[in-house]
Amino acid sequence: MPHLMVRLFGAPAIEIDGTPVVMSNAKALALLAWLAVTGKPQTRGALAFLLWPDNIHARTHLRGALLALRRALGDGADRWLDDAGDTLAFTPDDSVSVDVVAFRAHVSRIRAHAHPAGTLCPACRQAAAEAVSLYRSDFLADFSLRDAGDFETWLATEREALRMDLASLLTALAECAAAEARWDAAIDYSRRWVALDPLDEAAHRTLMALYYQNGQRSAALRHFDECERLLRAELDVAPEDETTQLAGAIRRGQLPMLAGVQSTSAVERATTTNLPAGLTTL
Repeated sequence: MPHLMVRLFGAPAIEIDGTPVVMSNAKALALLAWLAVTGKPQTRGALAFLLWPDNIHARTHLRGALLALRRALGDGADRWLDDAGDTLAFTPDDSVSVDVVAFRAHVSRIRAHAHPAGTLCPACRQAAAEAVSLYRSDFLADFSLRDAGDFETWLATEREALRMDLASLLTALAECAAAEARWDAAIDYSRRWVALDPLDEAAHRTLMALYYQNGQRSAALRHFDECERLLRAELDVAPEDETTQLAGAIRRGQLPMLAGVQSTSAVERATTTNLPAGLTTL
């Protein structure tokens, strides 16, 4: 039985049994992405309008895209696609892996557990780490259908929702690492959070605090300088008072060093930083 791998984080990629599948038809790729991520059947008319709005030949174009998709999927097309009648559906089984679907499954499992703030059970910590590893880059990065406004709206909404989930996962993992005084790991997760949203000062403050807790006061202050330059260049604003006050406290060495098992909630209290509320959704 062939195995289908659909990667939608970053540049979209499809593999069957490890062999890359070339799909030059952008609308066929968009069709697969929509069906795979939504996980629900849709009528041909609705899909035609989604991908070819206001085009009198939309259904004809949809048939062409579906044919291109079937050719790309090869022998597995009949098993993975249900296009009988007026509805289309992606019908994955155990032979199919879709990174976005797997990512969201991990997030759902984590949210199903009730964790005290700043903690994850071992199983959920593993799930969070696996989810983070799936997120190579933004959902369908650099992919666009400028002539399909509703698809673009859906794409932007999904992309932002997935980014928010990633930010929550990274923050949760940083808290777990800090709770065990694994400052290097906490820093790595926080640096990725900063890279995800460079204009989020809460992310910068958390990273500064973690550098300080790891005995890297110079790195914490350098990061404040980088944050300040970025905010002035991108938004023409100064850092928030909380960020400036944190930098001043670090510079003067007036923050307590947290020994032993602590969480970034303790780091927060010691440094006046604020971790994102999104963490509590996990």
